[in-house]
Amino acid sequence: PPPFAPPPPSSTSAADEHDAPHGAVHHLDLSTAALFPIAASVTLILLFFFAKHLGPLLTAFSVVASTAALHFVLPPLLSAIVPLRSKPVPDALVSSITALTLLLWLYSGHFLLNNALAVSLCVTLAASLRVPALKPLAALLAALVLYDIFWVFLSKPLLGTSQSVMVAVATATPTNPAFWAAAAVGIPEPWRPVAILPPPVKLV
Repeated sequence: PPPFAPPPPSSTSAADEHDAPHGAVHHLDLSTAALFPIAASVTLILLFFFAKHLGPLLTAFSVVASTAALHFVLPPLLSAIVPLRSKPVPDALVSSITALTLLLWLYSGHFLLNNALAVSLCVTLAASLRVPALKPLAALLAALVLYDIFWVFLSKPLLGTSQSVMVAVATATPTNPAFWAAAAVGIPEPWRPVAILPPPVKLV
């Protein structure tokens, strides 16, 4: 069969659902390729104008998305590291590692934990996306090139801002909601979480 040709339905459905997180398989078509840069542009504009107000929402989204991603990535990773004699990895173990990782990230904001969450998000996205044809993939890549050129180079002169929208959002320093929650309940400052918490979705 030609490259990127859609496989027969009978041979792909079960394999796709098995490899994708929670059986969620998304096929890339032309409509998805067109909507992706539009949705990314709307998100970029919202973060540019309302970053301070959307910071807690972005952190909450990062926690929810990272929880799902770690639950998908950890079982095969743990099976490869610790032989369990073909037994499935206990859900309690996966949930415990996921909760510990997210709590440590919220508390410390360490770049290694941030990168680990970002990698798990990328793996989950790649596992749930199928490319049945070359045309929508080429359209998506072309649209993303135009998206980058506009928001990095053209947005500054068009909007009259001091820096481009992409640079402003990428270099923004979002605050950590956990820091303000700890301050509200009176936790001493040396024991509070970090005040600045870059979300892993920015790396993605």
